[in-house]
Amino acid sequence: LNDELKRNIRSFFSNVYEDKISELEALYNSYQHEINNLKKELSEPIFSMPHIAKHDSLFDKIASYTAILETNLNLIKKKLANPSEVVCLIDSKGQLESVNDQIELIQNEVSDFNKKLQKRDELLSNIRVRFWQILKNEFQSAIELNNSSKAAINTSLDNLRTELTNKRAEKKSKEVKLSELRSRTTDITTSVININRRLQSLGVTGFSLKASKESSALYYIARSDNDCSNIFRSLSEGEKTLITFLYFLEKCSGASSKEENAISSIRTIVIDDPISSLSQNYVFDIASIIHNEIIEKDFKQIFILTHNLYFFHELLMLKNPNKAHNPKDYNLYRIIKSENTNIIPMDRHTLLNDYQNYWQMIKDCSEGNLHVSMLPNAMRNILERYFGFIHQKDNLNKALNKVGSLDKEFQPLLRYFNRGSHSDSINLDLGTIDTERYINKFKEIFHETGFIEHFNTMMAPNNAN
Repeated sequence: LNDELKRNIRSFFSNVYEDKISELEALYNSYQHEINNLKKELSEPIFSMPHIAKHDSLFDKIASYTAILETNLNLIKKKLANPSEVVCLIDSKGQLESVNDQIELIQNEVSDFNKKLQKRDELLSNIRVRFWQILKNEFQSAIELNNSSKAAINTSLDNLRTELTNKRAEKKSKEVKLSELRSRTTDITTSVININRRLQSLGVTGFSLKASKESSALYYIARSDNDCSNIFRSLSEGEKTLITFLYFLEKCSGASSKEENAISSIRTIVIDDPISSLSQNYVFDIASIIHNEIIEKDFKQIFILTHNLYFFHELLMLKNPNKAHNPKDYNLYRIIKSENTNIIPMDRHTLLNDYQNYWQMIKDCSEGNLHVSMLPNAMRNILERYFGFIHQKDNLNKALNKVGSLDKEFQPLLRYFNRGSHSDSINLDLGTIDTERYINKFKEIFHETGFIEHFNTMMAPNNAN
């Protein structure tokens, strides 16, 4: 062979080899590119979503498939390094089909879910029906028991409604009958009987009440000698007070009209000094009547005001004889009137007798809690009671004369202290009284008589002796 022929043969084989190597390199690069694209797609966020991530078998099959691809890529690379060596690539078709089958399964699930979303209302309705069917089957016995109990309750309720209707009809019938009976009776007959009975129990026999013949709603006062002329004007203030008080008791317990029912539980009773113009002989009787007819009844509230300590003590003794304790359901208060009115809570053991109360008035005046006009009268009563009790009236008169001779300004006050000089009270200008000077002058009287210790004891704070 000549040289040119040899060059042509060599050139022919050299181009074929190089072309094959180029094709192999192109195959390698394409194979590697596809593997990288596959890995990139598998790293997308969609593969981390719950409905895909829960399928572990998918990722196992993908891993098996990519492993084969990686192996084939290495084989191609090996072929490039050694072109004369024969290599066989692994068939990945079966693994790819397996991956596609798994993906199709997931797609079917997604499709089914989307179909359910389209029928959301229908599915929810089916779920509710199934839920209550299951619940009913589980609690069937309890439901039957409830239904039977409910039926019994409804029957009882119907019976009660019927009974209520009958009772209302019965009540209406009795109200009509009661109204008829009231119209047939004399409105004040019972009250007149009660007032006369109480007058007799109090020893009052000179007069009584009688129902008017002209009107069933009126009554009049009659003397025992049937003299009906100007009787009311002939009554003393005490007798008028008694009639007024006893009539008030009837008003407290009775109705104001035929149509009204007397309901004491909603009434508030206020009694203001019921024995202010009565003899002391009536203190216990009036206190007993108030206790039995007012306090022991079921009135909503009761207010009793009084200046009389004996009456006050009688009410407390009737409610609770134990002087060491406050009666139950009572609230005790002391009312002090000066420029302003003060209402002070008090306990039973702090109650004073009349003599102690006069000393308390002097203390209240000194503290500005009582009007100064009360001071001269309290001082005079203390001097009369104390020196009268210890039989020292002569000693008191000497002390009054001595103190008066030393201070002419206080002579009107000292004459006022004299029991027989009531008319001198008009010479006292209460608006100019100096409380502190008056009390000091009062103290001087006890000093002159030799009883300054008694003054100091009674004026001591919190003294109740």
